[in-house]
Amino acid sequence: MRIAFVAQRMVYPPDAGTPIRNFNLALQTARNHDVTVYGFSEEALHPEPLAQLGASLRLIPAPPRRTRLRRLADLVVSREPDMAHRSRSTALLRLLEDDLPRLQPDVVQLQALDTAYVLPTVRAAAPRATVILDQHNAEYVLQQRALSVDWTRPSRWAPALYSALQVRRLRRYERAVCRECDVVLTVSAEDGAALERLGISTPRVVVPNGVDLSAYRGTTPAEELTALPGPHFVFPGKMDFRPNVDAAIWFARVVLPAVRQRMPEATFWVVGRDPTPDVLALHSLPNVRVTGPVRDARPYIAAATAVVVPLRMGAGTKLKVLEAAALARPLVLTSIAAEGYTVVNERDALLADTADGLALACLRVANNPVEAAALGDSAYRNLAVPLDWSRVYERLEAVYAGSIPS
Repeated sequence: MRIAFVAQRMVYPPDAGTPIRNFNLALQTARNHDVTVYGFSEEALHPEPLAQLGASLRLIPAPPRRTRLRRLADLVVSREPDMAHRSRSTALLRLLEDDLPRLQPDVVQLQALDTAYVLPTVRAAAPRATVILDQHNAEYVLQQRALSVDWTRPSRWAPALYSALQVRRLRRYERAVCRECDVVLTVSAEDGAALERLGISTPRVVVPNGVDLSAYRGTTPAEELTALPGPHFVFPGKMDFRPNVDAAIWFARVVLPAVRQRMPEATFWVVGRDPTPDVLALHSLPNVRVTGPVRDARPYIAAATAVVVPLRMGAGTKLKVLEAAALARPLVLTSIAAEGYTVVNERDALLADTADGLALACLRVANNPVEAAALGDSAYRNLAVPLDWSRVYERLEAVYAGSIPS
C-alpha cells in the first residue's frame, strides 16, 4: 500500500514522546509498505533508518514558534484551541497540495491533533485515501486535569484560566476533527472512552505506545550517578511539557524532602531537554540535579534506584514508563502515570498519588534491593516485552488491512 504520514512534530531524532511514536510507527510501516513521511526536521538530523528502508522523506524546516503575544491574540480572536495553530505551516500545505495528487496514497495518517489543519487539503488532493488520525492524547482530558491541579494554587490561576478556555475549545475541536476522519487511533482504552464521551462514532482502535527493546540492551549506567552515593530517583522527559514541569517541581519541593528525612543522601535527577526557568531553579535545592539536554537518557535510567513518574496531570500513556521497564528499573508511579498500561501495584510498580505515599514508595525501593529487582524484572516482562514496537505494529497493520481489532 501507499501510506503517507503527516508527522510534523519532529519525526527525528526520537528523543521525546511524540517523535518516538511518530518515528517508530513510520519505521515499522516502511518494512511492509511504500511510505512517504511529511513533516518537519532539521537537515542535520536526517532519519536515515527510514531512508534505508526506502521511505520517501519530504521534510521541511519547522515554522518559527509563535510568540506569546501571538498566542494571546489567537486566544482572543479565535474560537479554536491553541493546538489548532501550534505548528501551522503554509509550506507544508503547499507540499501536500502538490504531492498527494501524484502520490495517490491509499492511506493518509495524521500523527496527532495538531496536524488536523491539513485535513481539507488532504481530502481535496487525495479524495480516495483513508484518513487516519493518530490521537496521541485525549487532549481535552489533559487540559481538564491541568485545570484541576492549578486551580488550587492562586499563583497558578493564570495557567488554570488558560486551561479552562482550552477544555471547552478542545472538546468542540476534537469532536469535529475525529468525525471528519475515517479511523481514529488511541494509545489506550481510557483515551478511547474519553473520545466516546464527546459523542464520536468514528471507529476507534487502540494502538498503544511501544518500546524498541533492542535499543536498550547493553546500556551502561551513567557514571555521573554510579560515582555518587545513592539512592538516585530519576525523572526523565521533555522539561518544557507542562505535566512534566508540574511533576518535577512537586517531587523536588514536596516529596524529596520527606524522603531525605529518612535518607539524607537521596538525590532527585531531572533528566531531559528544554527545562523551563522554574525547573532550572530546582537545581539550587539540596540533592536535586537538573541535567538539561543529554545525548542519551538511557544511561541515567539504567543507573536509577527507581524511576519516578509523579504526574498529577496528563493523558494518553507515558513512554518514560516503558523506557524504565525496558531497562528493568523499579517504577514509582502516580495513577495518571500508570494509566493505559496493565500495571499491577506492588508487582510491576509501586503506585501512590500523595506526596507521603510517593515518599514511602521511594524509601521502600531504596531499602529493599531484592524487592526492587523483582519490581524491575516484572515491569520488563509484563509491560515492556508485550509492547515491543514490532508487536504494537500488528494492530496498525490490521487497520491497514481493513479489519478493526477488538
